Amino acid sequence: MQQKKNNLQLKNILAQIPEISFRRIPDPDGDSYSFISWFLPASELTKAVVAEMKAQGILAGNFYWFDNNWHYIRKWDHLKNVITLNGLSPELKEKVMQQTNKDFRASDAVISRCVSTSVSLLWTEEQIQEKGEKMVNVIKKVLAEQGMGA
Repeated sequence: MQQKKNNLQLKNILAQIPEISFRRIPDPDGDSYSFISWFLPASELTKAVVAEMKAQGILAGNFYWFDNNWHYIRKWDHLKNVITLNGLSPELKEKVMQQTNKDFRASDAVISRCVSTSVSLLWTEEQIQEKGEKMVNVIKKVLAEQGMGA
């Protein structure tokens, strides 16, 4: 219950920004509420927000999967080039190599605009409010710099 409450409180703060959209949850009752995945209208804008969050020291707990070398295929060079600590079986190596030349533009278009924010069940309402306000201020700042919205 606390996880859901904290998630929804932070989501409501972020929802103040009309340029933000949220991941559609097909089964809200099955959601763990441990992350809020939110989207901005363009990848360049999202990268600028992530860079500003980093510059202001508030990126911790926010994940930009598009540039992550573990959770999204775009940066899986270690697998695409078969650089692993342990050898891959021939079957697995073949399956990995099949992915290296696939077109992921449709996925890139979505993931490049997404930030996932982890939600703690230990946060107080004041901590959520502070975190949300800092995030909103960064997003509004970047939007203004880019001549958009807020």
